[in-house]
Amino acid sequence: DAAAERGPDLAALAHAQSQRRVEVARRTGLTHPLSLATSMTHGALRAAAVDVLRRTDDLASSLRREARRGAPNEAHDATRGLMAAIVADAPEGWPSSLTKRWLEELFGDLAKGLAVDVFLPPALGAASFARALGAFGYSLRVAGVSRSLPFALAQDPYPVDAHRFSLVFASLAASPTFQRRSLHNVERIARGQARRLAAGALFEARAIAVRALLTDDMERTTPDVFEELTGTLFGGPLPARLTGAWPRARGDEWVRLLALLTAGPLAEQLVERFDVDWFANPRAVTYLRARASAPARDVTDLEPVPTTAMKQLGARFEEALG
Repeated sequence: DAAAERGPDLAALAHAQSQRRVEVARRTGLTHPLSLATSMTHGALRAAAVDVLRRTDDLASSLRREARRGAPNEAHDATRGLMAAIVADAPEGWPSSLTKRWLEELFGDLAKGLAVDVFLPPALGAASFARALGAFGYSLRVAGVSRSLPFALAQDPYPVDAHRFSLVFASLAASPTFQRRSLHNVERIARGQARRLAAGALFEARAIAVRALLTDDMERTTPDVFEELTGTLFGGPLPARLTGAWPRARGDEWVRLLALLTAGPLAEQLVERFDVDWFANPRAVTYLRARASAPARDVTDLEPVPTTAMKQLGARFEEALG
């Protein structure tokens, strides 16, 4: 209720900021505010977000039906969708609390000598540990940039590659190999928890698409659209009164979408070069440190996202959850 009460004011502020970004883009000859991050048109970006939802709708619906079988008398509303996203039913192997020491034990050599500043969320469920892994990946990419580079190359206002690192590291939580080697779970538990965390990753991928559509600088969100998109994500709509109050204003939702659509090649490259346990391979440390030391802007971010990337994204989730 408190959030909903502030929704209209927050929506007005967000709209004013959007107008400023659109005006700046127009005055500098850009077609839309993200033109510096990608050559994709505004329409193509929106179509990509919608395509992520379309390609994963059936799988998300199937998971909701699966959850209902365990509680047949309960409706799957937005509250149940939020609770499922926490992944509280995969508790084995995680430390009792989420600390930087745990990350240092996992990735100490990767972060050695770097000022890696990791945001640690409250440990509400297994998804919190996945978020922490992602935060480490993001910070590694930001902190790893060579100090010899000039500011314009060392910093990126659209840090797609940093978010790409984040997604690759966060995906470790849904890896049976990581569950066995790093959490010391037996095979049965490792595979079961990996599948539940893959379902959490699917929710997050869809959430990235929904948050991007709801924070589009070029199109103002109406309460009807808000209810439609949140209903698609949670299995039941958030109240229209929350329009503007959710998602939290971060200013980088479209950057996260670009990272989502282009993270696959990096993940596949790590597996191909260093096997499925790349996170424990010393040679991967050398490779990732070198990769993180490059200029903050990855030139591949400037290219349109191919249709195959969307297909591969859906296929990876089908394989993990099928």
